[in-house]
Amino acid sequence: DSDARGDVNLVEATAASRETQSAGGRRSRRPRWASASRETGGGGAMGGMGGAMGGMGGMGGSETYNRGPVAENKLVRFYDMNAVPGRIYRYRVQVLIEDPNHPNANPNLEFGAQKAPHPRTLAPEVKQRIANLAATDFYRYTEWSEATDPVSIPQLASVIAGSVEPEVRIRMTSGQYIPLGEPTANMKPTIFDTVRAVDMVVDRVVNRGSVLNFTSAAEYPHPIKLVVNKVEDINFNVNMMVLDIRGGEPLPGHFDDDPFSAPGEFALLDANGNLVVQNELDDFDRFLRFSYEPDEKEDPVGADGEGGGMGGGMPGMGGEEGGGLFGN
Repeated sequence: DSDARGDVNLVEATAASRETQSAGGRRSRRPRWASASRETGGGGAMGGMGGAMGGMGGMGGSETYNRGPVAENKLVRFYDMNAVPGRIYRYRVQVLIEDPNHPNANPNLEFGAQKAPHPRTLAPEVKQRIANLAATDFYRYTEWSEATDPVSIPQLASVIAGSVEPEVRIRMTSGQYIPLGEPTANMKPTIFDTVRAVDMVVDRVVNRGSVLNFTSAAEYPHPIKLVVNKVEDINFNVNMMVLDIRGGEPLPGHFDDDPFSAPGEFALLDANGNLVVQNELDDFDRFLRFSYEPDEKEDPVGADGEGGGMGGGMPGMGGEEGGGLFGN
């Protein structure tokens, strides 16, 4: 704003003005920065601060200030240390900049002992603005920013969807199908261990009505040693219940030695009563990430030998076991 430009230009006066001796012996109080102040002050408060530095460089006698490019925007980074996992947040930001014409000159206050410009160097409108400020109002405020996009922190506990074994049915002579068993699925409940700062994972076979709160041994990859460690008696309090399961039916092109099945889909109920829907394809990368397989022995046939699929790890993706994309 015009007030900020006028303020900062006059700050340059305190740094660069001086009495000069004319050729005829008369003394002039016209400061050396006067001819360039309109050029250096046009960028607002932040630009004016850059102009002040240019003025200091011009005290050697030059009447022109060389000013580098000024960014249109400044990056402001902040952290919310009180965010709660699972909640969704939007943020607005307001920036405070110390007022160069009304700084904290009190050495007994925090960040005090700043040098204030002499009142003679301030424009009348700036003097009026400062006169209306409180004694401890040392900052100028930006407008509040627009709200950010929604952001969230993942829950410390979650579940990864895997493959489904469909229900077994028999066909009656009437043409009707009678189910003989419920569908089952392979899921990976995960919980973040705050002591080791790693995700603990376990494979769990679930069916409709399964509650994902249990105690089990778990595995985790050591981030330094790059080995998989096993820990006993981990409490997997995921606080979710499996409501429904579907998928796993053979799709066109399915063969016993090359299984091709419908991806698993799950309806879950979380601790807040929300309905959560997950499926095997969306969770594929996470499922693969937490699938730990022992190192294979050296294959004399080479990499093109039988079995293995995707590095030899995932049954059902070229491995020996069938059942969905991931095997049993």
